[in-house]
Amino acid sequence: MIKMIRDYSDNADVLESLESFAFAIARGIEDKSAVGWDNLAGICDQRYYSLRVGNPVPLDIQLLSSIEAKILKYLEADQEDKVRVETVGNPAKQAEDDIKSLIKHIEEVLSDGELSPDVIGSYIVGYTIIQDNYDDYQKKYPALAAIAELAADLETIKDESFATKIVGEIKDRFAVLKENPSYDPNAAIARRQTTPNAWILDYLRYDISSDLRFLEKLYEKVILSQYAGIEFGQVKWIDHGKVGPDAFAHYFKDYREGEYVLVFEDYPGTVPFDDGLSHEVLLINGQRSLRFSFEVPFKYIENVSGYFTLFKEKRR
Repeated sequence: MIKMIRDYSDNADVLESLESFAFAIARGIEDKSAVGWDNLAGICDQRYYSLRVGNPVPLDIQLLSSIEAKILKYLEADQEDKVRVETVGNPAKQAEDDIKSLIKHIEEVLSDGELSPDVIGSYIVGYTIIQDNYDDYQKKYPALAAIAELAADLETIKDESFATKIVGEIKDRFAVLKENPSYDPNAAIARRQTTPNAWILDYLRYDISSDLRFLEKLYEKVILSQYAGIEFGQVKWIDHGKVGPDAFAHYFKDYREGEYVLVFEDYPGTVPFDDGLSHEVLLINGQRSLRFSFEVPFKYIENVSGYFTLFKEKRR
């Protein structure tokens, strides 16, 4: 209606018809509407009559615009009410909207190239861990919980290189979260029984507080060098993660892109790679594992003093 008044502001016949239409509606509903039909009728009447008598007055743009603004404001408020009613009456819809909003916030943080790692961690923790409903999120969105834990570590890490690696880990996990919010990285261990070639990063979950650069150099120079006859060349470390109460997996590739997992345990046990289908154990001096330790008074050091077992991924 308003668009027609503007489009035909110089056509007296059209304006007269619009005036009659607006006037009839105003009388029928007694103007109990956000539109303001009486005012629309008055605008049309003033303009078309002045055109007819040859003394045209300008179209009352100010009043027309105020009516339009009032209508838009009413429509926006009405839409908000509908969304509010819809989500209040539908907990599942509310949860879906909440996780979408949360994903959007995290994406904005990770996309901001000006933020330092500790600030990124603080923002993500603020959106997750400190929220009252975080316990519900933890249960329903395990991938989000893993990101939140990494973010909490990020707040306190001082080593810039180490922090950058964690940011990269968060971004990788966020890509999975964004694609499938309900994705459970821990469930991949169970899936391994039926899907032996599942991507190893599915179940590698970061939970190491040590300096990774130190560990990587230690493993290259001390542990891998013990495997006589195997040429690893330039090792490329891909990921590090916890796969059991006292077991950690360190994933790398050799110079030929061969894929390996170096598993650390406080004492040899069962790990996800030991299924005989996806990986094979590389023996060392005829033994399954290499024991690396110190004489007393040195004590147990996580990811350092214990047993190392090397697995090589089988060709697909």
